[in-house]
Amino acid sequence: MKILYQCDNCKETSTNQSWIFHCLWCDKEICDSCMYGLAICKECAVNLSKEEIETRFNNDEDVY
Repeated sequence: MKILYQCDNCKETSTNQSWIFHCLWCDKEICDSCMYGLAICKECAVNLSKEEIETRFNNDEDVY
């Protein structure tokens, strides 16, 4: 049996867990295509400034 990981946003699946990221704002599991950058999904990034995103990314201990 293969384990599949699914993007919460676009529903794309992958057998590789490193393909999935957690958004720092909404905690959705997102794929690389749905990520804005710095571990933020595109939907959350629309409402945030670049400075807010960078500050959260640089101060979050769970980012890997």
